[in-house]
Amino acid sequence: MSACVNGLHQVMRHPQYQNVWDRIARCHRSVARRGYPENLRLVGVSGVGKSTLLINYRDAHPSIFHPEYTEVPVVYAEVPAMPTSKQLAINLLKGLGCADTTGTASQLWERFVSLCRRCGVGLIILDEIQHFVDRGKLSTYSSIADLLKQQLSELKLPVVMAGAPRCRLLFEANNQLRSRFKASTSFYPFRIGTVADFQRFRTVVSTVVQDFDETARRFLVSDTMVERIFYGTDGIFRNLTDLMDGVRVSRTEGMPCTAEVLAKAFQETVFACADQASNPFSAKFQPRRLIEVGEPYMPSPIDGDNHAIY
Repeated sequence: MSACVNGLHQVMRHPQYQNVWDRIARCHRSVARRGYPENLRLVGVSGVGKSTLLINYRDAHPSIFHPEYTEVPVVYAEVPAMPTSKQLAINLLKGLGCADTTGTASQLWERFVSLCRRCGVGLIILDEIQHFVDRGKLSTYSSIADLLKQQLSELKLPVVMAGAPRCRLLFEANNQLRSRFKASTSFYPFRIGTVADFQRFRTVVSTVVQDFDETARRFLVSDTMVERIFYGTDGIFRNLTDLMDGVRVSRTEGMPCTAEVLAKAFQETVFACADQASNPFSAKFQPRRLIEVGEPYMPSPIDGDNHAIY
């Protein structure tokens, strides 16, 4: 098993991720527990691992093959980049395992609703819902979200909607959708502000670099390097794996793992324009998050700061 895969498993043992898993499981059990569905909004910036967790949750509840039908406990689908009613229905049908995606939008929705009932679906997960508000077409895509709301209401199944922080605009603009997704939980990048947070991040770094030689591992999990790696990745797991992949490439010829190697990997995988003052692995770097204008973690106008409370 690769270091990256093991690293993902380590991320999943992080308390925050376990909390999100438990919240999803609560939704999944809601109909059996109280007789009606409990929905959930899941919000997190790109790269923290929310899609990985959602897919892992689906995979933890695989299809069950019966003589007369296939039971599908969890359906996972992504909102297309430019969502239309038809394409959204197609993605949901694919998530259900249906190969027949021909027909009009209304026919596809009817097929999806019918198959959900026949296949005993217990939970629907809809990822990348920020696509409903991308490209400045919120009013157009809200009508598709309304259709989605109607179809899912008819099914009376719990639904998890997940996306980037800007997805809040969808709920702010749609009162009925907001009323059905009152419960919300958030994914955040790793932090190092407390001793416990620092140790958790160190453990994840250690797992990602477990294929390195012992000398390199000791260097990378030292207090100084863990702090610098945090500033170089902003605590985002995808950035961490990208950075360490860059280190692996730089060390293919047996080079020792040094701050210079990390500085080069940072420029090649994260911030090509980094100078010594903005490269966390430079001796001239002063510890800080790279959130100034033009830096890699500058807050987005629509998603905000990676570490903001959302």
